Amino acid sequence: MLIGHAFELGMKSRLLHAGADEEDLMIGVNHSLTAALKMVQRTEGGRIEGECVALIESLSRPHAMQAFRYPSLLPEADLPPPDRALRTLRHFLRTTDTRLRGWWRALRPDPP
Repeated sequence: MLIGHAFELGMKSRLLHAGADEEDLMIGVNHSLTAALKMVQRTEGGRIEGECVALIESLSRPHAMQAFRYPSLLPEADLPPPDRALRTLRHFLRTTDTRLRGWWRALRPDPP
């Protein structure tokens, strides 16, 4: 469940950085990982790597159904092994942090 949320928020951060506004995210993305992925690929020219794309696509439907919150709803889907999913998420978050580093600092003051 948290991996899906991390991807969702990471992609939404990248979209905000690229100029999307809250309405774009509510209407065009909502909680769809697939919609967020397509929008990021359009705005960044396909800069999300293949393994991340595959993981996001495999998590998209169960994430939208909130199936990870309610295990009885989990579809019979091929989900990746947890260790691979975590490695892929770590890579995605490092890439996102690198892309947004200056932008994040402008949004929040340095801690005292």
